[in-house]
Formats: sequence, structure tokens, C-alpha cells
Amino acid sequence: YIPHPDLNVYQRVSIAKRIVAKYTFSKVKGQELKFPYLPIDQVKPVVEDAMNKAGLVLLRGELAGIEDVREPWDVKNDWGAVTHWMHISATQEFTWVNIDKPEDRYTQVFAGEAKDNSDKTLSKLYTSIYKNFIKAEFNISDTPKDDIDNTEDEVKEEAAQRKAAANARPDPFFNKGK
Repeated sequence: YIPHPDLNVYQRVSIAKRIVAKYTFSKVKGQELKFPYLPIDQVKPVVEDAMNKAGLVLLRGELAGIEDVREPWDVKNDWGAVTHWMHISATQEFTWVNIDKPEDRYTQVFAGEAKDNSDKTLSKLYTSIYKNFIKAEFNISDTPKDDIDNTEDEVKEEAAQRKAAANARPDPFFNKGK
């Protein structure tokens, strides 16, 4: 799929969203975790493929406003070793760039937070912000039923509407004069 070179960045993001909407993502239960989660390595290849097909590049800015959510603390484990824990938050800019017209772009800012020990905290923070951005931008849910009050019929109807939206024709508003 090669998009028309006259498509703007918003039209290209719309194309990428329709491509991603065709996929279903499932939570997994990781080692030593008490709860299932949606791993970024399940979502990232789908999103990157959609971006490539839509003719988009995503630029990630530096972390900004890094703050302690709470004061760092030390935890002594069963063997007497002390581990230094941190819980931090920050924001990051994400800029969509039209590969055919690099000056055609738009920027969004997303936030995230992470809690861990040592150098892993910052890595988790980057992943948290990226994951928040991708899930929000592409309407990716990590549960098949976002609203716990929905009935099973409502869930099926929402899935059918999502599939129909993914297969919809481009909005004529964006294609005027083409």
C-alpha cells in the first residue's frame, strides 16, 4: 500500500488507525506477575507496519518534567540486601511526520509513570509513556470489554462497529479537490 503523495499527515494517521483497528490484542501473564498485561512487543510491530503503510514517521522527543511521584525508598530483601526504589512521572512529545512532505506534521504530548529499582525505572518510564500514547492514539484496548457495565450484546455491537469503521472509506471532507 502506497498512500497518495497529496495526503496530509492527519489523513495518513487516519489510514494507520484503520489498519491497526483490524487487529485484536490480548493480555498475557508474565513471569512472576500477579496480573495480566498488554506487552508493548505485541502492539509495536502492528503499529509500525501501519505507520509504514500510511507513509508516517513518529518522532519521540526528550522526556520533560521528570518528577518523583513519591520520595525514593529503600527495601531490604530476604537476604539482607537493600534495593533503592523510585516512582517517577514525566511527559514526552510525539510528532507525526508525513514522509512525502516532512514539514507536514503535528505534535502531541503524553504522560506516564513508572515504579522500579535502579536503572530500570527510567526504561519503564519511556515504555509507559509510549504505550499510553499508542493505546490512546490507536484506540487499543487491553481488554475486550472496556466498560464493565456493558452486556455481551453491547460488546459484540461495539466490535462490529469497530470493524466497520476500520473498513470505512476515507472521509470525503479530507479528499476535497482530489
